[in-house]
Amino acid sequence: MSYKSDFASIHNVVDSYRVFSDHEHHHPDGLFHAGVDLAKLIANSYIFWTVGGDINAILAGKAAFFDAVRYNSYFYWMEKGIQRVHGTERRVDADSWEDYDQIISHAYRDPDFHWKSLLRHGYDTIIVDTYWNPGSDDGHPEIFKATFRVDKLSYGHHPDAAAVECGPLFDPSLLYPWRHYAFSGKSLDDYVAMAQDLIVRLYSEKKIVSLKTAIAYNRNIDFYPDDKTLAQKAWMKSPKEITPEELRCFGNFIFHRCFEMAAKHDIPVQIHTGLADLRGSDPKKIFMVHIDDCEDFPIGQATDADRVWPGDGDMALGEIFRNLKAISYDGVVSIELFNEEYYELPVDDIFATAMGKMKVFLQNI
Repeated sequence: MSYKSDFASIHNVVDSYRVFSDHEHHHPDGLFHAGVDLAKLIANSYIFWTVGGDINAILAGKAAFFDAVRYNSYFYWMEKGIQRVHGTERRVDADSWEDYDQIISHAYRDPDFHWKSLLRHGYDTIIVDTYWNPGSDDGHPEIFKATFRVDKLSYGHHPDAAAVECGPLFDPSLLYPWRHYAFSGKSLDDYVAMAQDLIVRLYSEKKIVSLKTAIAYNRNIDFYPDDKTLAQKAWMKSPKEITPEELRCFGNFIFHRCFEMAAKHDIPVQIHTGLADLRGSDPKKIFMVHIDDCEDFPIGQATDADRVWPGDGDMALGEIFRNLKAISYDGVVSIELFNEEYYELPVDDIFATAMGKMKVFLQNI
């Protein structure tokens, strides 16, 4: 079996299928209607999130910017998307910047280009997480189905409490649960009722298709203890007074009350583990653990093709798997590599090496 000889036929079959995406953060119309060029696309992408800096500095040093992101996987796939949508194979780089500016600016004169182009290029349905305004479908139910991220509710212990979130497009008032959801109750029970009624109403009116939490970027995913007494102690404590542990316990309580509604009304749930600390998690709820390794690259320069056998790289895999061992995880561990050097090996050798490397690594944990 030859990977390269079979790839084209496999690619053609896969490419013929319509795409159902369960994780997107598509910006609302306003961002696109204000005019779009290449700089704006980059500034509102995960590329900018990983490299940081100022867009004006990028404009002043385009060559240096592309040197820094050329092997960034976010850039790699964004470039592929731009090429496909605009019907060109030219690289996106400092030399092509002005040409792409013209192509992109012209295309986005159509106010619906930003979502209709997704339909034209294979997307059927996109579950969108508008974390800045949970539960919104961006006004385009033709393609977007909203998930409701409940994280903001976990910070509603006080009228002046704001959610700890980051990202573009924030109206600062959206970070305050009491203001955003027009909560006027007095008690913790009132707040829980507001949250649960909101979830049930949005789902019953078919305005959302699932619930989601991605709060693991800010805390671990151990949502215990689930204790109303502890949540009550946090209730009405100002942001300056509440301790991190009190906030965590309040969040635990709200998390469980929200997802009780998912269980009761059969609402699908997405739990984004993000960068979470696995300690304290229930191993029975971990379906599978994926493992690969990578050599030490500067941030943003490693690509999928740089993955190597477990134990041959410099990733902190030991810490991750020691945490899994600590919670008694004994489920499936899978391996998936995209290193083209490995594709040249016989399939039996790939299997034997992968199993051997993985067993040695795991035995040393």
